Amino acid sequence: MSANDGGPAFPQHGWTSNPEVLARMNEQFGMTLRDWFAGQALVALPHIGCGCDLNTEEAALAAYQFADAMLKARGQ
Repeated sequence: MSANDGGPAFPQHGWTSNPEVLARMNEQFGMTLRDWFAGQALVALPHIGCGCDLNTEEAALAAYQFADAMLKARGQ
């Protein structure tokens, strides 16, 4: 797994000052930005000429490789 997961994909901070809601939000991080990027890459694989000949495990690995590349580019 990549050390850089990009943090939460859809952070929900700053919209409330209610301590109970804030406590629940701190416990529920949801999907990471890396997961979101991988999902988007998975959808794009057939459109960019990849994926047609991949089995499910290979497609998932390729999607996360794209996600890691996107996180790296985002950090530059």
